[in-house]
Amino acid sequence: MERTVAKWETGKRLRKLREALGYTQEEMAELLEVSLTLYKKMENGNYNISIRTMRRLKKVTGASIDHLMFGERKSFDDIWRLMQNSDNIVKMKLLLRLIRQMSRVNAKKI
Repeated sequence: MERTVAKWETGKRLRKLREALGYTQEEMAELLEVSLTLYKKMENGNYNISIRTMRRLKKVTGASIDHLMFGERKSFDDIWRLMQNSDNIVKMKLLLRLIRQMSRVNAKKI
């Protein structure tokens, strides 16, 4: 039972990551070099994410594997280090995500 809940939670975090980056399931499957069917199973918590896929996920999105697997959050310093060590596409996606979040916060204040 506990294993099933862990897979479901991991899948939920994977879905949130995909949505935050603005990808469809099809696009994410392509980025991770897995079939759409397999990706959907991972996102639904019906299939464990392989180490190869986790490495690919980290490489193409800059995602924290600790957060994906265990729900642990990174500190600001960790995020800053991640951005500095990422390629320009990942940096732009992270910056756009930050700008969107800041816009929502500012809109609520008005």
